[in-house]
Amino acid sequence: MPSVVESPYKPQLPNPQYKLEKGASLTAGRRPNIDITDIRQAAVDFNLKEEIHKLLRPQEGPRKLPTLLLYDEKGLQLFEEITYLEEYYLTNYEIQVLRRSATAIARSIPSGSLLLELGSGNLRKVTLLLQALEDAGKKIDYYALDLSEDELSRTLAQVPNFRHVRCHGLLGTYDDGREWLRRPQIASKRKCVLSLGSSIGNFHRDEAASFLRGFADVLQPADSFLIGLDSCTDPSKVYHAYNDRYGITHRFLLNGLAHANKVLGHKAFDLNDWQVIGEYVYDIEGGRHQAFYSPPHDTIVLGETIKAQERIQVEQSLKYSEEGCRNLWRSAGMIEADRWMTEDEDYGLHLLTKPNMTFSPKPSEYARSPVPSLGDFEGLWTTWDIVTRRMLPNEELLDKPIKLRNACIFYLGHIPTFLDIQLTKTTKNPLTEPAFYASIFERGIDPDVDNPEICHQHSEIPDEWPPVEDIIEYQGRVRDRLKSIYSVGLENIPRNVGRAIWVGFEHEIMHLETLLYMMLQSDKTLPPPHTKQPNFEALAQEAYTSRVSNDWFDIPEQELTIGLDDPDDVQNSTNHFGWLVIPALLKKVVILINL
Repeated sequence: MPSVVESPYKPQLPNPQYKLEKGASLTAGRRPNIDITDIRQAAVDFNLKEEIHKLLRPQEGPRKLPTLLLYDEKGLQLFEEITYLEEYYLTNYEIQVLRRSATAIARSIPSGSLLLELGSGNLRKVTLLLQALEDAGKKIDYYALDLSEDELSRTLAQVPNFRHVRCHGLLGTYDDGREWLRRPQIASKRKCVLSLGSSIGNFHRDEAASFLRGFADVLQPADSFLIGLDSCTDPSKVYHAYNDRYGITHRFLLNGLAHANKVLGHKAFDLNDWQVIGEYVYDIEGGRHQAFYSPPHDTIVLGETIKAQERIQVEQSLKYSEEGCRNLWRSAGMIEADRWMTEDEDYGLHLLTKPNMTFSPKPSEYARSPVPSLGDFEGLWTTWDIVTRRMLPNEELLDKPIKLRNACIFYLGHIPTFLDIQLTKTTKNPLTEPAFYASIFERGIDPDVDNPEICHQHSEIPDEWPPVEDIIEYQGRVRDRLKSIYSVGLENIPRNVGRAIWVGFEHEIMHLETLLYMMLQSDKTLPPPHTKQPNFEALAQEAYTSRVSNDWFDIPEQELTIGLDDPDDVQNSTNHFGWLVIPALLKKVVILINL
């Protein structure tokens, strides 16, 4: 699809007859006291001045100007006008979603939570959510973060006086807001960060992921992030949202140059020498709109000659397809707990959470080296401990959710014992005490389902399992043993020992799946802590609509080379560990159902 580009648009005064449409009323019950806290870590103008000089003199690539220039007090007021325009569908769509789904969104935010809205603007959208929280009787502290103290005072004064929801202002940037969340008295609270208006579209896709990841790092698993994303792929619709018929958007953009003059302390930009150019560009992840400043003739700014028609980008607004959204969540290390979309799915509010456990699908991340890092193990241990100690009640440990398998307590001892045995085989050092654990925890039972009398050789099942506390202490000693091996440096671990470590790592991951499968059979299993309940109905519908026929696949006899060349007797190899290849087969997908 080609880019959609229109000729430079000369700014004009808006038609006095244009209609200010949509929005929630913010005039009822004005607030008598406005609570605003200055959390700025550095002077914004000072940072902007440096950024202007830096972006106008790039070491490589085209010239740019910081988007932050657009949002001084006048810019915020102009942007508020833009959000009332019919062409600017983003606000219309977001209000539609909030009017329809605010009650459902409010259900996902626990009473006692702190809400932080990034770039709060005029608050008429978020007021719909605040009203839903108020109606639910939830005690909420809402913080509006913005760059202008005057605008915070003006907009907060128009929010209704709620009984349960308390409203506050924070003066600062996104970075200031993130650091504020790190404060001990704030970090301990349940939190929901809000980013409405698809403002994350101002970032490049990798920058957007980094931005989200920065907030994910300061959130706890019980916290959440509600983000608005524009998914519209209609080029004309997107273009006119940023190039309205009244020229308000172009006045908003040109005001950025006036703001630059204030920041620089002199008239570096003559506004009569500049015009605004907007364009839509298609890309597979969702497309984007871009806005540029361009002089019709050569001009000099800060000693730099800007050629006629040269473009200086000041803003972009990226759109996100379904795949683009998934890539963003994955790159940011977050998961989507729920979503609320417009009927045409051109716009949505997405509720993100920070997972208790993270498993990357990228080989470059989950297999960076042949031997897993200590950090890889520690992440796996965190997951294992959540499942075995927080999802599996103590009274369930001695039960057998699957009657032909061991009791759950066996797996609590089996994982560290198996690793300990592999380390002893390769290092020749003694087993971790109590050494007799190797006789009862080495191998579990897995008899033939049709004839349970047929069973492979397995560890002796004791009359009484060791106390849980003793097994946990043993687990800690085995983990300490592994840590001592890592202390010499990952690159100095002998290959045969590295193989044992990898086998232990892979073994624990596979048994994590096995144990979860067993726990599904029990009605005593607890849900993962601090994890929002998925929308099972929506997931079921999604699975139903994406179903495909189950066909046979004929795989003829042939020789395939798969895996890796990994002879056991080669000690200086740096390859990943590989396994054997199976012969010819006939394959069909089989669905397993828990009954």
